Amino acid sequence: MNNKICFFINQIDNSGGTERVTTVVANALSKQGYEISILTIRPKSQPFFNIEPSISYCSLDIQPSRLSILNRFKIVVALRKYIKNNRIDTLIAVDSLLAIYTLPATLGCSVRNVCWEHFNFNINLGVKMRSYARYLAGIFADDIIVLSQKDQKIWNEKLRFSRATIHVIYNPTAYPISTRPYKADSKYVLGVGRLCKQKGFDLLLPAWQQLISKHPEWKLVIAGEGPERQQLELQTSRLGITNSVTFLGALPELAEIYADAAIFCFPSRYEGFGLALAEAQAFGIPAIAIDCECGPSEILDSTNGILLSLDNIDKLPSVLADLIIDKEGRYLMSKSAKQKAEVFSVKHIIHSWDNFLTNKGM
Repeated sequence: MNNKICFFINQIDNSGGTERVTTVVANALSKQGYEISILTIRPKSQPFFNIEPSISYCSLDIQPSRLSILNRFKIVVALRKYIKNNRIDTLIAVDSLLAIYTLPATLGCSVRNVCWEHFNFNINLGVKMRSYARYLAGIFADDIIVLSQKDQKIWNEKLRFSRATIHVIYNPTAYPISTRPYKADSKYVLGVGRLCKQKGFDLLLPAWQQLISKHPEWKLVIAGEGPERQQLELQTSRLGITNSVTFLGALPELAEIYADAAIFCFPSRYEGFGLALAEAQAFGIPAIAIDCECGPSEILDSTNGILLSLDNIDKLPSVLADLIIDKEGRYLMSKSAKQKAEVFSVKHIIHSWDNFLTNKGM
């Protein structure tokens, strides 16, 4: 078995979903007997999430603010040297953008070149190079891993001259399915995610204002950090809902926060998958999510939550209010959520990764 796997990532010290999932997958594969390394571009720093001691954590030690053409070339050269010196069998670019380095770095090397997409094909986050990198990956990479069936379809439609095989492997949740009973008497709604425009918390706050006067005992708790925290706190103040909204910041461990929530709200404008939504399912939390292009519709259905189109965001206050009142309905959703969560368990997802890495099919 070719078992020397390198995850190549920009950094591993962030609290985001990409870093969390990379850590979970790397740790699980290491326990399966794979020789795992995590290689970052940015200078080495303390990982936000725990990494197994058996994993080699290294850095190319290049500052992102200095990514001149020369430094980009240095990344390719340093990456190629690392691959050869460590006899890497499979190189996984964590973010399709990094294919601009992994593809030239592996030219002429007997290395399996994998591009692991963490958004979806139609979202480049304002970085045109990411779009170009996806087309290059389609032509020159061996495999592309995407996070949803919907995104696989988009990739196949857009990459008409693709040589790479496109696989779907869902993100695993970091938590086992909870055995604790659902707290239907809880009085708080939970949101988890990076505080940025993508995650749509600016859409959730006005909805919360509209319903809180009828349910003053309820609280909205948002866990996460990001560039829009100050704007969101100011918006909370302007809406007059400061007393019913709490921003927890980034937390490495969210089990207790999930376990105590009555409802989970996921108002993202777009996603690659929706990790926090899948994690909420593991705790049996009834959920409301925006049916954005990729992710939520493959996690939620009518039995375990409610999907709203972005065009119908004005219905969010009434849908939330209805779910607050319908305690019996929430009990049923909670049971269904835990059943659906099996699909995203580490055991299930790592089996898919193992099949992929050993070419056993998906």
